[in-house]
Amino acid sequence: MKLRFPTYWLGLGLLLPGCAYENAEELLPQPACDVSAVTYSQVIQPLLQQRCYPCHSTGRAQGNTVLDNLAAVQQHAGRGALLGVLTPGSGYPAMPQGGPALDECEVATIRAWVAAGSPDN
Repeated sequence: MKLRFPTYWLGLGLLLPGCAYENAEELLPQPACDVSAVTYSQVIQPLLQQRCYPCHSTGRAQGNTVLDNLAAVQQHAGRGALLGVLTPGSGYPAMPQGGPALDECEVATIRAWVAAGSPDN
């Protein structure tokens, strides 16, 4: 009997770490996505710089798409391509190609800027 009790606790101790919840994003409250003050210079351009410029800047215009100047971004936004490539099932190729998709807040931010008329602000 004395051997079974410590063995039981040892076995239980080895199993408990396997019960840990590994998706911390679902456990922690997520910050709200604030799209009320979206500006090109402070929000959109840095986002594009981080996520799009590696493939779509003047020196590396894959697919003949340049997104490193406001006029080009406004042109793509105006014809629906900017949001199209970020929206699954839209008929556009999904971007960024070979990288993780933009999260919901990033897409909502771009959507809000486009809905405001893609202003130079």
